[in-house]
Amino acid sequence: MKRNNNKHQKGIEKEKFALGVDLGGTNIRIALVSGD
Repeated sequence: MKRNNNKHQKGIEKEKFALGVDLGGTNIRIALVSGD
């Protein structure tokens, strides 16, 4: 959750995004992280 890991998280977000579609809640959470 550190800003330094923002670039590394971007790659993880893509994978989480796929799961977010299934979970639904994660999808929104990723959107907030990206906006941050």
